[in-house]
Amino acid sequence: MRKNHLWMLAAILLCGLATVFTSCSKDDDDSGKKEEDTPTTTKVADRVEVKNYVAVADDMLQLFDITITDEGPNLGKNSRKLEKVLWIGGEALEGVSKDKKAYFTLSVTVTPKAGVQVDVNKNYLLGMETVLAYLIQTSKFETLATDGTRPNVTALSVSGSQLTEAKLKQLAEAYTGFGAKTLEVYKDYYVVDGVKRTY
Repeated sequence: MRKNHLWMLAAILLCGLATVFTSCSKDDDDSGKKEEDTPTTTKVADRVEVKNYVAVADDMLQLFDITITDEGPNLGKNSRKLEKVLWIGGEALEGVSKDKKAYFTLSVTVTPKAGVQVDVNKNYLLGMETVLAYLIQTSKFETLATDGTRPNVTALSVSGSQLTEAKLKQLAEAYTGFGAKTLEVYKDYYVVDGVKRTY
């Protein structure tokens, strides 16, 4: 009889615990969805803004003819002669196609000026920096990728006595294509100088 009494007490305790655990189980969402069932969306590019910079030290324009070539989806391909120590170009593109790339390029061509007179008693400040800066965003202007800042030219002082015709040609060849950059933008990835990167 005592054994039956103990079994009954044990059964009552178990039922009570089951009721407590059931009533505390309110962790599920009211909609019946679990967190892992919620679909996740991948961010895609819808807008790209490119700023092109070409900056040179003061004496570069005295010694060289510098031609800038840049290309963009809306502006096409353009070449122009650098007239000042700083040039800024570029464009913004709204709407990026999944299958068709938005293609941007920046490069320079440098040639010694015809009949340039070099002062052998002067020190010339030479230097160049080119930057293709980009900002890639979603349609809500969330940043997916960004790179590049306004250039800061490091000028090298060269004695005029060293700037022979051969040296000027050598420098022109070294600066040609200096900092050239290409950027291709698609909705779900982009390619910088041949390197593919995903968002």
